Order: sequence, then structure tokens, then C-alpha cells
Amino acid sequence: MADDNPETLVVRLVPDEAADFAGAKVSATPQTGSVVTGDVGADGKATLKVAAGTYTIALATAPAGMFAIATPSVSVVAGTAATVDLPLVHGGTITLVVTNDEPKPLEGAVFSVRKGETSVSELITGADGRVTSVPLAPGSYVVKEMKVPAGHLASPDEPVTLVAKDAQTFSLRNDRAASLVIKVLEDGTTKGGLAGASVVISGPNEYEATVTTEAPETTHAGLRAGEYKLEERTAPASFTREEGQWVVTLGRGESKDVTFHNARVTPTAQSSSTIGFDVSRVVVIGLVVLALYQFRQHRWDYVSAAAVLVIGLGLLTFIGGKPRGMFQPLVGGDGRISTSKVQVGIWTVAVVWGLAFLAGRVTFAEDLPKDQQPATVANAADATTVTKAAATPDGATPTTDNVVGDTIDEVIPNDRWDDYLILLGGPFAAAVLAKGVVKRRIDNGTLQKTVDDAGQTKIDQIFKDDAGQSDLVDSQYLLFNVVALGYFVAQLAQHPVLPQMPSTLLALTSGAAAVYVGNKAVESNPPTITSVVPASVRPAETLTISGQNFLPSGTRPDQHATVDLDGVGPLRVTSESDSSLQAVVSPGVAASTKNLTVTTSLGVATEVWPVRIEDDQARVVGVSGGLAKRGEPLRLIGRNFRSPADPGAQQAIVFINDVATPGTVETLGDGLEQVTVPAPDIPAGATQILVAVQSSMGVKSAVISIPVAQ
Repeated sequence: MADDNPETLVVRLVPDEAADFAGAKVSATPQTGSVVTGDVGADGKATLKVAAGTYTIALATAPAGMFAIATPSVSVVAGTAATVDLPLVHGGTITLVVTNDEPKPLEGAVFSVRKGETSVSELITGADGRVTSVPLAPGSYVVKEMKVPAGHLASPDEPVTLVAKDAQTFSLRNDRAASLVIKVLEDGTTKGGLAGASVVISGPNEYEATVTTEAPETTHAGLRAGEYKLEERTAPASFTREEGQWVVTLGRGESKDVTFHNARVTPTAQSSSTIGFDVSRVVVIGLVVLALYQFRQHRWDYVSAAAVLVIGLGLLTFIGGKPRGMFQPLVGGDGRISTSKVQVGIWTVAVVWGLAFLAGRVTFAEDLPKDQQPATVANAADATTVTKAAATPDGATPTTDNVVGDTIDEVIPNDRWDDYLILLGGPFAAAVLAKGVVKRRIDNGTLQKTVDDAGQTKIDQIFKDDAGQSDLVDSQYLLFNVVALGYFVAQLAQHPVLPQMPSTLLALTSGAAAVYVGNKAVESNPPTITSVVPASVRPAETLTISGQNFLPSGTRPDQHATVDLDGVGPLRVTSESDSSLQAVVSPGVAASTKNLTVTTSLGVATEVWPVRIEDDQARVVGVSGGLAKRGEPLRLIGRNFRSPADPGAQQAIVFINDVATPGTVETLGDGLEQVTVPAPDIPAGATQILVAVQSSMGVKSAVISIPVAQ
């Protein structure tokens, strides 16, 4: 059988210095077909049997600590032996010396040496805080700390460029972490602690965190030294938050206490909220006393009316319980006394009283005092009493205020029912319609309505709006019904017959009810954004959002508006009012157009508003003078050398051929900045240098090439 690989290919390893080739192997990869491998001898040569063709040569197994710096190609011609050299170099090593700020060596720090996204080596420091890598191929790497010793902070990523036979040492520092111990105490106490408060912490390098407190205290650790601001955004249930900010400066490894004092929601609200129940009891007791008094006077008509109301209102008081008693049915879904329900309530009580009073007069006519008896009953007892048929001296038919009929139909005429259907049905229909209108507008977001969850019932809520201001429509509705009620009571007192209500009063009460419902239908306070400034913003910059109804009337101190950026989440709100909000764009947001939404203190969201997020990356646009000159300062011109979170920063890091050098930043105007570094070390004969700028907040620019003056 013919040999499939009749040709000879010799691969000769060419190291940068004497080397041990034990265990090394090479490979030859053809354009088509199978890879051929062979062992390397002590002389640094490997002989391979291959077919004619073109091959790419590589190390299959490298000699210890050595790396190929090329993958040469070779063509093998039939009948001819071929030789190819494979250059090798010794690798470089990275030594890390890790201490803290005291300084003390740190054991157990874990680092990854990364090339791109791939980890090529893992390093763990020993008791002396040192660790050295295995030899690594020449090239660019990043040393990234993966695990930090307890109580310390990670060091920044360290860029490394290795050349052959290189040995680089880097001193890295893990600063001791600082911490904040946050307590929320009830006013007047020094022990314990309240859980459930939300505290916003902002600090150096755009740091921001929200902490929910636990009892008795919450430790927020892992902080860098610097100045921190703490603000309590929401208080625990039944407490009011402390206004203002704490400003705390932390040193390395330092821990400081921050204590917020929250006032408990005062008992006044609870005690005042039971006034409805207390008044209910007083009313029922008063009616009982009235019934007993009238019982002794044999006024069974009053006894009947009072007894009916005692039963009805007593049941309402029992069912309603605390805090509102019999007034509970008059309270709307927002926890306030409802104007429309009050009209239904007062007319219900008035008509029930009147009907019970008149029914009692008819039922117990013979037991009433003589001057209060119906005329026919009195005549039967005293024949000399003036009767309906008697004539007066002038021949006119006599009348008496107390002369009434003997039957229900006479004291409660059938032709009066229509009036009272209007008086009762109008307010009831208005209450039902108003509730439906308000609910629909709340559901579709055109009406924001606060809820009084303190359980308070105040009589002035009948004619005031949610903000506590007098409302003309509510006042008119109440006033017209009070006038009609006064007429009803006066007529019933003068003539013990169910009064006939004037059509004018019926029109006024019905019209007021219609206007009341119409006012509910047009009432609206949807949240609206009218402007966002600036229209384009960098991460960590502040947006000012103008509009209306961000904090509707009746908003409690613990209720706040929120600002959300699509795909980012809620932003930190630094200032808020009903018509303006200020919010800080979160660090690290990628450049794009995002939709901003405000959610009011009552949970209603606005329409979206587009906001352009600008790139926060530092940008070098040129060099002063157009060239880098040996022995002279290098002045780079660009944008975003400072961050909005640190507008007063005086330094940025300039990388010149991957060597970091601090530079001084100054503002030029028109959005341009300049960073100046001392005379850079430019290699002899170099015609250009590679430059990048890292802003004060750690955002690095792209690398650009700058020509060198010759």
C-alpha cells in the first residue's frame, strides 16, 4: 500500500534563549485533511510525515514558560523535504502585592487575569499579601479583583502589558470599608428602633442606595471613604418621617451612627375621629330623654316619633360602631363626609320623624291632651266645643291650628307623596350618579382623590373640597336643602299635616342636585408633564420636570411622586412640589432616547415624555498644537472629562501608551474641556503615541493616535 504521507516536514523551534523542550509538541494543519502532530526532540526539532500541500504550523504543547509568537505557513512539494522555523519567546509574569490602607498585607484576595472576557489565570494572595502568576504570553491583560478580604473594598481594575521575559509587580490597595449604622427612633425615646422606614443614601462616585430599616438598627456596610447624604423618604406605618438630610463624612474603616427621629401619628386624630360615635350616642340618649319627657306629658305623637328614631339611629350607631357611629353611612369612599349622602340622610330622618309623628297623633288621638286632639275627638268629649259646622259671628267657617283629620289619609294626603319622592329620590340619585362618575374618572386617571384614612369626620367636609377649601357647588346644594328642610319643619310645627312643598323649593333642591352631579362629571386633576429640562442629559445630571398635579390636594407627608425612566427604573427625586420635580439620572445609563414617566403621590402615571440620554464617555477630540512634543506638557481637548456628579473634579487619568498619568482638568467653554499632563515619556524614534482619557468618574474614552513632532 502506498504511503499517504510520503513527504518530510521538519519544524524547528527557535527560542529567544536556551530552553528545555521536554514534552513539547507541534502541529501542522493542512487546508484540507487531518492535523498532523509530532514530538519535539531535545534539539528543538520535530519531524513530521505529511502529504504534499500547504500547512499552518503551531505549538500543540508548549515548552514550560514559552509561547509561540507566530503561526507560520509552509508549502510542501512532492518529493522534496521542507523545513520551517517556529519562533518562541519566554512569557512574562505578574506579581501582585496587596495591602490595606494601614498598610497591612491582605491574605485571601482573589484576582483574575483576563484577556478580553476570558480568564487566563487566577491568583490568590498568601499571608504576606503577595502572589505571582505563571508565565503568560506577551500581550495586554486586565487584572480584576474577584473576591475581597472581609471588611475591605476591591481595588480598581489594573491594565497590564507584558513583553517577553517580563516580570511586572503591582502594588494594589484594598481600603478598609466604612459603614453607616442607621436607626429610626420614636420621638422621645433612646432605645429600640423602628422597622420599615426607607432611607436614601447618596455618596461619592455617584453612589446611591435605598435602605429599608430593620429593628433595632440597620448596618449599611461596604462604603468608601467620603461624604454621604442620607434622607428618610418614607416613615414606618403610623409615624411621620424626619424632614431634611443628614450629611456624614466617613474615613477608611470608620463606622458612624445616623439616627432619625419619627413622631408617632398623634392620638388627636384618633380621639377626634371618635366624635362621630360619641355624638351618635348623645343623639340617641337625647331622643330617649325626649320620649320619656313627652310620655309624662301624654304627647304620644312625640313619643312615637322619638321611639322610631331611637330604634333606627340606635341600630345605625351599633352597626357603624367606632369611629363614626350613625354617621358611617354618610361617609364616602374617600373617608370624608359625602355632601350628597348628607342630603339623603337629613331628608330621611326628617320624613321618618314627620310620618311617625303624624301617625302617632292619629293612632293615640284620644290619649293626647285635649288641646292637641283632633277636632272631632275633642267635640265628642265636650259638646260645647266649636265644631267644624259651627258659625263664627261674622258667618265665616271657623279654623283652629290644631284641627286635623281623624285618619292617616287626612294627615298624610296622597297628593303629597310626589313632593317627597323628589326630596328623597333626588339626593339619592345624585349620590349614586356622583359615586359612579367619580369612580370612572379615578379609574381612567383623569381624577386623583386622596383618602382620609385617619378616620376623622368633620362637619365642615360637607361643604369643602379635598383640599379643605369651601366649595361653591357643595355649599349651594347643602343650603337649598337646608332651606327646604326649614320650611318642612316650620309647616309641620304649625299644622300637624304632612306639608305640601312649594314647587320653587323642589326646583331649587333638584337643580342643585343636578349641578352637583354635573360638577363631579367635569372635575378633573390628571397629572401632566409640560416640560423636561434639559431635553438632553448625561448620566448623573439633574432633570427638572414641570407640570401639574404631581402632589394632589390632600397628599400626606409620607406620600411622594416618583420619576421612572424606561428600562432604568425609578430615579432619585431630590425636590418635589405639585408642579415641579427634580430627579437625578442614574449613573451608567446608555446613550439612547428613553421615555420618562411621573407617577403621582396617589399612584397615577402621566403620559410618557421622551428624554435623550447623552453618552457619558470621555471623548478626546484633539491636542493643543496638533502634535505631541517631547519635553513639553501634553494638552488634550475633549468632552466629558468631568462627570455631572463631580463637576468640580480637578483631575482625570490620561493613558499614554497604556501608562496611566494624572492630569489637571479645566473648562474651555462651549462644552469643551482640557486635561494637561506633564511632559510624557515618548520613546525615541516614535512617530505617534496612543492616548486615552479616563474621566473623574472612571469612564474611559476610546484610544486615539496623536502624531509626535520630529
